[in-house]
Amino acid sequence: DLNKASSTITKRVSGLARVVDWAMRKNMVSFVSNPFRTLPKGYGSKVHDRNRLWDGERSRRLEGDEEEKIRNVLRGPELLLFDIALETAMRMGEIVGLQTKDIDLKQSTIFLHRTKTGARRQVPVSSVLKRILEDEKLCEREWLFPEWWRGGDIKAKQKLSNKLSHLYQNRFRKAGVADLHFHDLRHEATSRLYERTRLSDLKIASITGHKGFRMLQRYANLRGSTLASEMW
Repeated sequence: DLNKASSTITKRVSGLARVVDWAMRKNMVSFVSNPFRTLPKGYGSKVHDRNRLWDGERSRRLEGDEEEKIRNVLRGPELLLFDIALETAMRMGEIVGLQTKDIDLKQSTIFLHRTKTGARRQVPVSSVLKRILEDEKLCEREWLFPEWWRGGDIKAKQKLSNKLSHLYQNRFRKAGVADLHFHDLRHEATSRLYERTRLSDLKIASITGHKGFRMLQRYANLRGSTLASEMW
């Protein structure tokens, strides 16, 4: 309720959280985690960005012909980075830092040796992305994006990510697509995994690198029809 003070909202949510904690201890509910305990910081504030479902996550998705409009203004490595983000749900820093030796097209796998969470993971390459990468002649270069990255420390990677984020912000505006950030492509790609595959939460988390299932709870409604078909 936007008419309530932030402190009032916080107190009420705190009370509800304690009730759910009790219910979970008594096995009265089957939550994996208490949803009230996973609310983002500042959820009770009137200035909190309502697009943000979790800390750092937004709900913006591509709509209508927006993807086509964006493709019309991207060229070369800009388009390749866009394609990889949409097909893998990888973060910008993970994609830009790829060496071509980390991409095994025979096994249809991308190997990430260092991620944001510090864990290694393997990302499957879709048939769509495989065709795109096969046209890139990967054997002719060491880095996937030598125009932007040839190695460096974390600070340099962050500086590049900020630069590219601004670049894509400008490209999206040029395409006439409002309020879209590059990181929103990760949300779009994860949503597509839920909509277009029957992979379990565990398998999708292993692909996207989400640390906990609470981060994936936001996608549960995308499979409403699938769940309904499994009911008696």
